[in-house]
Amino acid sequence: MVQVFNTYLKEGKPVLEEERKLPADIHFITGEKELYAFCKGTLKLHLYAEEYLYAISVNAKGKIQGVFEISHGTVNTSLAGTREIMQKLLLLGSVDFYLAHNHPSQDPSPSDIDISVTERVYRAGELLGIRLVDHMIITEKDYYSFNKAIVRMLSLIHI
Repeated sequence: MVQVFNTYLKEGKPVLEEERKLPADIHFITGEKELYAFCKGTLKLHLYAEEYLYAISVNAKGKIQGVFEISHGTVNTSLAGTREIMQKLLLLGSVDFYLAHNHPSQDPSPSDIDISVTERVYRAGELLGIRLVDHMIITEKDYYSFNKAIVRMLSLIHI
């Protein structure tokens, strides 16, 4: 089972609470194939008619610690607040994380907004010591992985 978390206000402060559990065949994500299989098999991202964005927290060995629904958008966009993503990950004590969202159009090509969000969240994670490992766009038959772009960002930041 994989825990799905959300943040709620308690006495005016955000707290982390388990929302539900999902049955999962995959409990470790160590690469693109596992991430894609988890997003299709457990999250069912390829089936949604609107865009959904999820953050998947993993420990240093890739074991899934928890999942957060970050955004439920429209047919071609969803909001991704960097602050809200980082807040949830910090509350869970995340070391590494993945972002994943679907494209109902079934075209996995990233939009300019997808690229911008990935760069912004990557940089925020670097500042906080929480590594964005990959951001994947999911469709029924294919995916787009930002992994290589993230590696390039890493080399630019650390030069």
